[in-house]
Amino acid sequence: MINHNVNNNNNMAGNNFVVGLLRNEKN
Repeated sequence: MINHNVNNNNNMAGNNFVVGLLRNEKN
């Protein structure tokens, strides 16, 4: 369970980073 939660947190951080790059490209 602990490892699963850590993986979810890492995936969310990665997704937010990619979304940030996409938003910067639009601007």
